[in-house]
Amino acid sequence: MICHKDNCYLARYITSSVMKKNLYTLAFICFGLILPGLPGSYAVFAKDKPLQVAYQRLPDMLLVRTDGTQRNAQDLEGKVALVLFQPDCDHCQREAVQIREHLEAFKDHTIYFVTSVPLAEIEQFASEYGLKDKENVFFAYTDLQNILTIFGAVPTPSLYLYSSQKRLVKTFNGETPIESILPYVSS
Repeated sequence: MICHKDNCYLARYITSSVMKKNLYTLAFICFGLILPGLPGSYAVFAKDKPLQVAYQRLPDMLLVRTDGTQRNAQDLEGKVALVLFQPDCDHCQREAVQIREHLEAFKDHTIYFVTSVPLAEIEQFASEYGLKDKENVFFAYTDLQNILTIFGAVPTPSLYLYSSQKRLVKTFNGETPIESILPYVSS
């Protein structure tokens, strides 16, 4: 048998009958905790309850803008678009170009591009893609743990549109053609 010393020890320990019984119990508990969170499992466990996600309302998430000012996302006023992005992501770059080219359609929204990279990289991205100093566009840093806790491990870019009542209107995960987004920002 080829194995690392610790793994072999673990393998011997698992084979004991007591451990097998405990392992089955642990697997059952984990399965019961994980399964309700899997995509598609919602309908099985909560048919009559609305889906609850952390970002159904503007989230409690500290945003540090490139000018150093701090705002909590849940305190933002009016219609808001949160765009989770990474500056070196080519999908995010294309989405930024599409948003810039259709900025007039977003005139009733405040757009926050949010990422967990250093402010200097955020500032560079804003300049490079022609979104710096636009009246309704801001770039902000937040801690990666905030993103993971609130939104989960989502693809970038991910765009979340919120109403003026701070409720989620629509989510777009991954690069999305602007033609699919525009009907939701125009309404």
